[in-house]
Amino acid sequence: MRRLAGIAYDAWCADILPLVGDTPGLRMREYARFRQFADQNIRRIIVAREGERPVGWIGRGRMPNYVAFLFVAPEAQRQGIGSLLLSRLESLAMLEGQTHLWLDTFAELKSAMGFYHRHGYRPIMPRGREDRHPPERNGVRLAKPLTILQDTPIKSGKKT
Repeated sequence: MRRLAGIAYDAWCADILPLVGDTPGLRMREYARFRQFADQNIRRIIVAREGERPVGWIGRGRMPNYVAFLFVAPEAQRQGIGSLLLSRLESLAMLEGQTHLWLDTFAELKSAMGFYHRHGYRPIMPRGREDRHPPERNGVRLAKPLTILQDTPIKSGKKT
């Protein structure tokens, strides 16, 4: 689980830390939070690997339609790994009968907002969660309905 926490921590430091500002103990708390999530939720995590090396992961929270975390190692970003992880999670959620997925992110994190927008996620409400560490004063909740294309014919590949 240390590797997954390390990926999350490195991505968090690169993308989110500049938004929230570094305060005493923050880095340690965030690493511990990622490690604890990975330890306690391994059955709800999908890992992307290059060979044997993990390069990204996505994890659901206690609610099966909540995307708690999606992290790709900074050196592996912009290669489609996040898209593959999100697509896999969406497929699993649909198979389980979920009708939508939702997640929280920072409104100022333009790369994340663009990523989720391209994948069909739309804002449903602003988030002001001062009770969390770090406070997410400019967070936004995004959601995406999950639908199976029922009217699409399936081709068998056989010529008739």
